[in-house]
Amino acid sequence: MLKPLKTEKNRESKQRRGIIILGIIIAVIMIFGSVGWALVSQKDGSEKVEYNGFTFLKQDNRWFTEVEVYGEKQTVTSLYHPGQLNETDVKIDIGIEKFAGKDLYVIALSPEEQQAAIELVYNLGNFVNRAQFACLPTQINDSFCDDKPVKDCGDVDFNSAIILINTEIDNTEYKEGCLKIKGEKEDFVKITDKIIFQIFNII
Repeated sequence: MLKPLKTEKNRESKQRRGIIILGIIIAVIMIFGSVGWALVSQKDGSEKVEYNGFTFLKQDNRWFTEVEVYGEKQTVTSLYHPGQLNETDVKIDIGIEKFAGKDLYVIALSPEEQQAAIELVYNLGNFVNRAQFACLPTQINDSFCDDKPVKDCGDVDFNSAIILINTEIDNTEYKEGCLKIKGEKEDFVKITDKIIFQIFNII
């Protein structure tokens, strides 16, 4: 009789650890983003790109730019600058308000999907209440999902979800708190960088 209770406690403990780990990742990257912009903006000879009134500076293979959100300066960091994404045909008409103050569930199984998802979390982390990896109902048999909550687009309540799906055709859609990103694995980061630039009105 005690075994199910123990299993449930273990599951809850694992979920809490998952939240904490992702929270630490977000915190480190938010600090890195702020400090990174300060450092790179003071560094002579940094590679620089101007795009649509924004200055992108390169530091340690990442690009940094500053945007104003809710009256405050925020650092946006990415692997690509907008000029490198002209061939990435993705358009999404949403702003940061769709994520601000909400729990964010990130659904991404493969390493490529997770890298792209974390790219989004890098930049949304200052605005969301918390971020946590989750799994779709169809993914519950995957070992990665053993300690993850089950979510889909109809189950985010008043929160938000980002779902990355490996397909041959790039496509992005947003509906009622749920952002679906579809594409080939090797394109995921380019797609998410372009979405980030659209969310922050850079492009």
